[in-house]
Amino acid sequence: MEKDKKLISLKEASEISGYSSDYIGQLIRSGKIFGEQVYSNVVWMTTEKDILAYKNNSKNKSTDNSDTSSLFSSLRRKFRLELSIIKVFIKTFKVAFILLFVLFAIVTFLVTYTLFTLFSTSNSSTNDSSPAPPLEQTLNF
Repeated sequence: MEKDKKLISLKEASEISGYSSDYIGQLIRSGKIFGEQVYSNVVWMTTEKDILAYKNNSKNKSTDNSDTSSLFSSLRRKFRLELSIIKVFIKTFKVAFILLFVLFAIVTFLVTYTLFTLFSTSNSSTNDSSPAPPLEQTLNF
């Protein structure tokens, strides 16, 4: 470590940058900003210069994005989120969907059978008031 770098705590760095101290620690561990572990490798410390450089660099990156690309990425994120919600819903209620489909098929069959029986008996009773003649009478040899 260079002697001219003044180390500050993550709490001080969070006050300077506006980021949380946990996020700054994550940035240090991922190597995005400089940091050292001090006090028997318990506490992370960084420099004011590095935290401000990261903050300014991230501001420049965010202003470089055009409105259409950020809108497109926002819509894509929303679509992926909604798709994942639908997938979780289907996974969770898969058995219920199968049972609902079977129940729907049974109800459809019963309604069809009932309507068929109702109309077939009402048509035969209105058209034919007398029973059909025996088969021997209808066949003349």
